[in-house]
Amino acid sequence: MKLSPKIYAKLLLEVALRGHPELVSGSHHAGTDIKKIAANFWHLLQKNKQHKDLRRILEALEVESAKAESKTIAKVYSEKELSETELKEIQTKLSLRAIPTDREAKQSIIVKNIVKPNTTGIVTKIEDKIIDLSIEDKINQLRKAL
Repeated sequence: MKLSPKIYAKLLLEVALRGHPELVSGSHHAGTDIKKIAANFWHLLQKNKQHKDLRRILEALEVESAKAESKTIAKVYSEKELSETELKEIQTKLSLRAIPTDREAKQSIIVKNIVKPNTTGIVTKIEDKIIDLSIEDKINQLRKAL
């Protein structure tokens, strides 16, 4: 049965954290359990012919893990790696802007910098919202206005 990356991520999170609390507590059996979970998960992906979706599943797992901790991941795309100071400033501005989410409780924001060559400025993606501060977007807006 073909499942979406989000469903796989939720299942993996459930098994890893809720189904095996010793993984969180740092039990000496945790390493063995993690290897067993990973092996079984890989076999499931292969059985369902979805092993090529692993990258998307891991991205969805990151989002679901953050949600479980009442956090939101903001992906900040830039041409070069941003400094810690710049990332902290972006995090503060995003928190102050109070970007609405589909969750009721206010969430803290985790800023993740992704270097994307040929990005002329900064593009931020939070859930399904995009804040495009790139020069390319500004030019496109001017073209539309003319």
